[in-house]
Amino acid sequence: MENSFLSLVAKDLYHKKGHHLHRVTMVFPNKRARLFFNKALYQVAGKPLWTPQYVGINELFALCKARNAEGKIWSIGDPIYLNGLLFQEYRKIFKDSSESFDDFYGWGKILLQDFDNIDKNLADAQQVFRLISETEAFKDDFSHLSAEQVEMLQSFFKQFKSNSDDNSPIKNNFVHLWNKMFQLYNAFKQRLSKEAVVYEGMYLREIAENWESYSAQAFPAENYVFVGFNALNKCEEKLFLHFKENGKAMFYWDYDHYYCDDDDNMPEAFVHEAGRFMRRNLKLFPNELPNHPYDDFLRREKNIRIIASSSENAQAHYAASQWLKQYSGSQSAIVLCNESLLLPMLHSLPQDIGTFNITMGYPLTQTPVFSLIQQIVLLHCDAATSSSSHAKFRSKYSLPLLQNSYIRRISEQAKALADELSEQHLFACPAPFFHKDDVLTRLFCPVEKVVDLGQLLLDMIRLLADAAADKNDKDDNENDNMMPLYQESLFLCHQALTPLQDMIKEGIIEVNFSTYKRLLTQVLNLSIPFSGEPLGGLQLMGLLETRNLDFDNLLFLSANEGDLPQSSQDHSFIPYHIRLAYGLSMPQHQDAISAYYFMRILQRAKNITLCYCNANRGNKKAEMSRFLRQLLMESGLDIQQSSIGGRMNSQSFASDISREGVVMPEKLSPSALKTFITCETKFYYERIAKLKAVEELSE
Repeated sequence: MENSFLSLVAKDLYHKKGHHLHRVTMVFPNKRARLFFNKALYQVAGKPLWTPQYVGINELFALCKARNAEGKIWSIGDPIYLNGLLFQEYRKIFKDSSESFDDFYGWGKILLQDFDNIDKNLADAQQVFRLISETEAFKDDFSHLSAEQVEMLQSFFKQFKSNSDDNSPIKNNFVHLWNKMFQLYNAFKQRLSKEAVVYEGMYLREIAENWESYSAQAFPAENYVFVGFNALNKCEEKLFLHFKENGKAMFYWDYDHYYCDDDDNMPEAFVHEAGRFMRRNLKLFPNELPNHPYDDFLRREKNIRIIASSSENAQAHYAASQWLKQYSGSQSAIVLCNESLLLPMLHSLPQDIGTFNITMGYPLTQTPVFSLIQQIVLLHCDAATSSSSHAKFRSKYSLPLLQNSYIRRISEQAKALADELSEQHLFACPAPFFHKDDVLTRLFCPVEKVVDLGQLLLDMIRLLADAAADKNDKDDNENDNMMPLYQESLFLCHQALTPLQDMIKEGIIEVNFSTYKRLLTQVLNLSIPFSGEPLGGLQLMGLLETRNLDFDNLLFLSANEGDLPQSSQDHSFIPYHIRLAYGLSMPQHQDAISAYYFMRILQRAKNITLCYCNANRGNKKAEMSRFLRQLLMESGLDIQQSSIGGRMNSQSFASDISREGVVMPEKLSPSALKTFITCETKFYYERIAKLKAVEELSE
């Protein structure tokens, strides 16, 4: 796109730095923007040149190499590991507590988020966690707060004390926890510093508050150029100020006057939320670019359509059958507000689409490998919790495992054993019944402890990975197009489960089978990255990946309230008014961030199509995103509205069924005719080939 944000930055920076760009370090909020900026820089220079160094904001902080008292470099810890250490410190302070880690885990995650929030925003933890019983004692200790902040605090404590007669267990437990929260916060941070494994907010705060100790050795570049940021936490803001005061900083902000020119003195309800953070950024850090590129939203001619659809699948079908016929290539992007639409969208893409790039990963939780892990866990958790003194494996869980195609790849006896279970209608069998070969002996070895189950999962993943490697060595081309996905799934699962297994082995966390299942869902919530050409062809991306990029043609799918912006859950032990008073991150901040991403990507686009679903999904009412309503009611732009229906037609695959002689001498029943009309292929398999679905065993 001509005059995209990154091309404007490239032109200005090349004009100011020329052949000295190699002395510059550029800081981007995302990695993808670096690739597009490189392309823009080459187009401006017209010849090869030494490029700047590129880092992300967290990489910039990491250059400081924060250390503990013993000189050991800090690292960001695994959330589950940190939760385990927090539980150990919690037990030291709350000695009368009988909670296990299984009970603590859920709200331990919330405590970690609160501590992280406090540190990232440089809040005084002692003030935040002041004893509720001492609220009268520090009524006048508000000199550091604004009048509005004081009013917020007094509102909370007044409401809390007005309910003081309510001695409910929940309230008593909260007061008991709150009164020792600062003690827990300090003890936990001391433990982490000693271990040299910290949470992100603790690391950022250390650098922001001790800048002089790190700046000379960590930041030797001539200039640090910050490009395309929006919402800054207080640690990031302080880092930016340090660079500015030292004369090393250059700032490039992307915004539009349409949503940034509101007066901060106006009531919040009348201020455009998309410019919430940008207005402050522009005051603190002057923009290197002049004002004139920032009035595109209303000045540029736009073709905007809002389309209501009967389903999300219908949106995917519309994208493939109609939108892509008009718009394709590197200046077009499909933005998925609901990332679960990725697979329907991929199934809908036409074969002749040409080059396209997917910025989102394939969800590991939607792979057959993840399903297999779930099946193994269900099998053993059920057997371990059975009332029988000798563990038995119920067919409800063992039969699906024996029928799993991956298990059959590594076990020659799995099919025969599955047939035997089905034919004899066996309800539950002891472990020796399944020990027909080495693989099945390992798979159906009873586990008594969670650590044994974790080791079993790792062993099975290794067996499957070895079998996949052997298959590649033999040049077996069957389903070869799926083999990379399968192998990457195994690799990611092994990589994620190994640290969890180590924590359980070392006693850092002690969990029961139920909590282990919850932890598995958390650690395996990963994505398998797609490989492709990021600079070429159609872009398929989520809203977050659009940062700093511009496209002529945009299609938003699932632009529904709840997806755009995503529903924000307010999980915190720190009451709302206290968070607001001390400048901590709030749920409405996430909505403002989403609003900025949405408005920013629209401001230079020419052809914009916004699809939403108007059919209710279960108990969830489907409605147009409020961002779309704002466009309709406030922008004054000419916006067309229409609707589509129907269902998605995914890519069909030919099923070659040849006829040889008389294939079916008997007559057809009404039910057979109905099957034929509904699906001819199903009719063939059921009525002619005599294939039957696997019979499920009832208990």
